[in-house]
Amino acid sequence: MHQLDVFIASLSTEFNIGTRAKNTSKYEKIRYLIKKTKKNSDIENLTKLYKTSQKIPVMDFSYSGYKRLIYVRYADD
Repeated sequence: MHQLDVFIASLSTEFNIGTRAKNTSKYEKIRYLIKKTKKNSDIENLTKLYKTSQKIPVMDFSYSGYKRLIYVRYADD
């Protein structure tokens, strides 16, 4: 099995692209609104924005500039 591990390790270094997935546009918009609302100190609106930001995904993993190969090997007796 060691040969398989070495092969997968070399394959993953060739396959992996990018360091981080890109943020979604919805998340970026809400983040901008949060910064803007903090300056105005509108607490009600700020709490609504925080709650909506927790419901949407932060990263866009379908972004073509980011790929990862994850290898999990299970040992069974």
